[in-house]
Amino acid sequence: MWLFKHPLNLLRYLVVLRINSSKVWMPRQFSAELFLALGKMVAGRLSTGEAQAWRKALQPLEEYNRTISELRRRRKKITQKIPEVSWPIDAVILEYPGKTVYGEGELLFWELKLCGKDADHGFFLEVILPALEALGYSAEREWERQLKPWGHFDIYNVFVARGLNWEPLISEGRLDLRYSPRPSQWMEGLTPDALFQSRFKRLVWLTPFDLEVISGQSGLLPPEPPLSPGAAQAPTAEMLLEALFVRLKRFLPKRKAASAAIEDIFEKEELDRYRTALLQARRIPPPANEISPVPAISPGSYIGRHYFYRLSPAILRFLELASIVHLGRYLQLGCGTFFFTK
Repeated sequence: MWLFKHPLNLLRYLVVLRINSSKVWMPRQFSAELFLALGKMVAGRLSTGEAQAWRKALQPLEEYNRTISELRRRRKKITQKIPEVSWPIDAVILEYPGKTVYGEGELLFWELKLCGKDADHGFFLEVILPALEALGYSAEREWERQLKPWGHFDIYNVFVARGLNWEPLISEGRLDLRYSPRPSQWMEGLTPDALFQSRFKRLVWLTPFDLEVISGQSGLLPPEPPLSPGAAQAPTAEMLLEALFVRLKRFLPKRKAASAAIEDIFEKEELDRYRTALLQARRIPPPANEISPVPAISPGSYIGRHYFYRLSPAILRFLELASIVHLGRYLQLGCGTFFFTK
């Protein structure tokens, strides 16, 4: 496991929906549409003050959708970038690869991650789960016209991550109220060093990514000259590790996050490993890549894969963590996660 000074709380829910209609079409941007539809349902189950914060958070995406609908009606080219949005809680909706069309009885998979102080199983049971259940039988005219999944599914299974395993919370529609996951169990039994006996070289983005210019934010190494716009499409290994530092700061208590240094995140033993990984990453040449931009309507900026000369176990230890917590912008819509191959 990784050694943190403050608990890195994370609840990972693998949600399995069973389609109960003859046919539904998957939205092109599933995470964004589920973010909006489920967010509306959650807002309807909160107090007036809390609901107002949720509706305000959803407003930019609603306005964007109205603009896009009007452009499509007028057959205009869409160039407006989808807004970067977030719920009032730190959460990630991750779409799993699937089909375009689902029929009755077929299963649809996605993952919800509740992060940091918002890794609250009680909130999931009391608010998110009832909202998701309501979304399964609620229908709006727009959803019906486009045959979207909303209003056409049952919650079939929900699993909670414990290390590399998924433990059942809901099995075939039956909720186990005795099961109470802890926000630290996601990394129980994970031995990241053992995962990388072979040296992987290829990093494949499962979802689009958008990494800010972050070089030098760790405070450990002096910043290098800014990358050219073209080079920014393929992050170096060092940029990925620095992006991990930026992401991990969000898990700290709010009073510490803004001014945090890496010494505030890792225990000394882990800090030494991170420093070693960062120094090794700086010596790796920029990767060859097969990266391409995503459409403006998609969250993130680029997707594809890139090829490193080598990725040592020291570096992979932290990139494995990065793939779980996501990197860069649009992370609430599932952006910024990847996997490795040889």
